[in-house]
Amino acid sequence: MPNVDFLKGEIETDKGIIIDDFCKTSAQDVYAAGDCAQGRDFVTGKSVIQGNWITAVEQAIIAAKNILGINVAYDGSIKNNTTEVFGIDVAVVGYNKDDAQNIEFYDPGRFFYRKLFFDESGFIIGATLIKDTNDAGLYYNLVKTRTKIDIFHNLNQFMNYPKFLSKLNYR
Repeated sequence: MPNVDFLKGEIETDKGIIIDDFCKTSAQDVYAAGDCAQGRDFVTGKSVIQGNWITAVEQAIIAAKNILGINVAYDGSIKNNTTEVFGIDVAVVGYNKDDAQNIEFYDPGRFFYRKLFFDESGFIIGATLIKDTNDAGLYYNLVKTRTKIDIFHNLNQFMNYPKFLSKLNYR
């Protein structure tokens, strides 16, 4: 949690520095980005802090453009974290709560696991990846581009992951 106590009374804060869709704070001509910035989540629309490098860079670019007078709105941050747990790589991207529709894919031979989350229209909104997490960026882009995947109902037939990727249906 960022330390924003010293800003009380000077700038609007909550858990972080509140920013609007242009990364502007409540103070005139002051912008914020990164781990201290609390802005809109891409999937939920809620005000959140996404403490990750991608969000920091995206927000910094938006803030810089707006400082330069190029009026650009930020479409929101996406959770994107990768770590190692007991020697196994784990990644989460986007929305990962079981209240969303989801499907699981598991290949026991490779101990390869994916759990994909999607909204009521079939657009992918998140993913949990266990073991091979090198494709976390792919899932980030699927969420960011609001990609619709129409094969969830029969995902487990795709025991070969590259085959699964070739079946993605971009809108």
